[in-house]
Amino acid sequence: MKLFGKLSMPKKSTYEKPKAEISKKLDVSKDINSIGSPVKCLEFDMPSEDLVQISCVSVDKVWVGDDEGHIMLMDKTGNKLDEIKTDAFSLYGYHAVTHDGDLLYIDRTNKSIKKYTSDRKTTTVIKTTGDWLPLCVYSSHRIGDILVGMTTGHNKRVVRYNKEGRELWQSQYDAQGQPLYRYPKYITENVNGDICTSDGSSNKAVVVVDRDGNHRFSYRGRQDGSEFSPYGICTDIHGRILVVVNSDNVHVIDQNGEFTTVLLTRDHGISSDCGLCRDSDNIIWLCGDGEVKMYKYLN
Repeated sequence: MKLFGKLSMPKKSTYEKPKAEISKKLDVSKDINSIGSPVKCLEFDMPSEDLVQISCVSVDKVWVGDDEGHIMLMDKTGNKLDEIKTDAFSLYGYHAVTHDGDLLYIDRTNKSIKKYTSDRKTTTVIKTTGDWLPLCVYSSHRIGDILVGMTTGHNKRVVRYNKEGRELWQSQYDAQGQPLYRYPKYITENVNGDICTSDGSSNKAVVVVDRDGNHRFSYRGRQDGSEFSPYGICTDIHGRILVVVNSDNVHVIDQNGEFTTVLLTRDHGISSDCGLCRDSDNIIWLCGDGEVKMYKYLN
């Protein structure tokens, strides 16, 4: 104080827009030559009709969940290898697979995330606090963190935990103090660390925050005014975001939220699909009205 005098910082408005580095565009090539004409590789029928979520274990095994909380482990010939019953009825993206191949799923009654291993043992990984109920879950294949979309009824947020279940951060509001989410249905992570959430209810957007939880953009469909209701979501090796729209087509968006192309439509057999994931061979899997389908789309 004696040497320099009093130093003071000007006060910022709570709702001031963040610095450019938070919302700046990433350098993404507009070249989409890697996307070829989608080819259906395989499809098989499921023992349950209303399928809502699919999570790849390997190139030939997936967990598929219906809207009554049944999660079935299937091989790609349609054989059921295992099944567990949960209380995650009426949820969408309520299960995920870790990098180690374990199954994560939501336990509604205990407001927790449980892990089911290949030796059929179940443990609790995350226990939410207060009135927060988990709605969707994803396990990062980059570093093992767990992402959870949740609600108290009025409030919605996305929380990042480490694999031991310790909270790292939460994302709830944008830079103007407005709620980011209305109803997180599905959640995934991009190769650049962005967290991409398929948000339903009145908002109907793909909400993307960076690896620290800062809002980057919200994608609300093409600019032609067509209906937009997002469901299952995943990303590819080029950092593009794939999302099921209106249950009958799949949009591809780049890392900055710019529309790239419509990848799949009713002409490809998409009609009542909700769940979407990608395996290590870059094949995308979809599930819907009693069926699982596989498509190759990268050149």
